[in-house]
Amino acid sequence: MICRELIKNGSYTNRANLERYNMLHSDGRHLISGWFARAWTMRDCPPEDSFEPFIFTWISFNGWAACVTELDRDRDWLDALMLSQQINDDFSRLVSIESSAVSRYAKEFYDFWPIFKAQEIRRSRVPRHNSNQRQDLIEHYLNSRVRSFEPQCWTRHREEGTDSA
Repeated sequence: MICRELIKNGSYTNRANLERYNMLHSDGRHLISGWFARAWTMRDCPPEDSFEPFIFTWISFNGWAACVTELDRDRDWLDALMLSQQINDDFSRLVSIESSAVSRYAKEFYDFWPIFKAQEIRRSRVPRHNSNQRQDLIEHYLNSRVRSFEPQCWTRHREEGTDSA
């Protein structure tokens, strides 16, 4: 279940209709699937080459999300997708299968939380930290008073010992 603190506008319940993508005109579907296909072919690239496939994935996801929610602003369609019971149910089912790739990738992504805002780190002139361990880096940023990160509820969940966000 999604943490309700992540949702900025709760009025988008039942706004996502995944069938809208199937009803999209063929040019739109071709554009979205083409961007995703470009990203997919580059998925095993080395980390230093990952910006391009990330951007291709983002463009395709953005187009798909705008299509299925009929909302154009990222923040709006994100709320609509988070409030989709179908997406939540499907995600929960896939994550519950411990051997699934979705479960593995969700855990890897969770281990990167919180995601700090690079601009604040730069502006705060946080001293460089030489550890390769993510947890050490997180503690370093928090001890340096970097407070702009997502999800904001991460701190509360960590203190409560809950993993949901």
